[in-house]
Amino acid sequence: MELSLVLLVAVAVSVAVAAAFWLATIAMQCTLLELLDVSCSAVKSGSRAEVQLRLHNRGQAAARIVGVAVNGREIPVPEQAVEPGGLAVIRLEVNATPALEVEVRTSRGSYRCITRVDG
Repeated sequence: MELSLVLLVAVAVSVAVAAAFWLATIAMQCTLLELLDVSCSAVKSGSRAEVQLRLHNRGQAAARIVGVAVNGREIPVPEQAVEPGGLAVIRLEVNATPALEVEVRTSRGSYRCITRVDG
C-alpha cells in the first residue's frame, strides 16, 4: 500500500511540473510584443516628395511590415521584418502636399506619423 501511494504522488508531481512548464511556455509566447517608434520626414522635389521613415523596434518580438499608406493611399513596399532592437529605413516617393500622414501597418497593428513637407 505504501509503494502505490508513493508512485501516485510521484506521478501527480510529474504531471503538475509538466503542466507548469506548458503554461509558462504559452504565457511567454502570448506576451511577446512589438513596439515600433516611427519617425518620418519629407523633402519636396518638384511635384513629388521624398519621404523617409525610420522604424525602431523597442519590443520583444519582430515587427513584420506588411504595408504603408500615405494620406490614405497604399504605397507598395516589400515586406520586411524589424527584429527586436533593430532599425529599418524605408524611402518612398509620393505626390507632394503641405503635410503627409503616414501609416505603417504590421502583422500586429498600425503606427501613424505626421510630417510637413520641407522645401
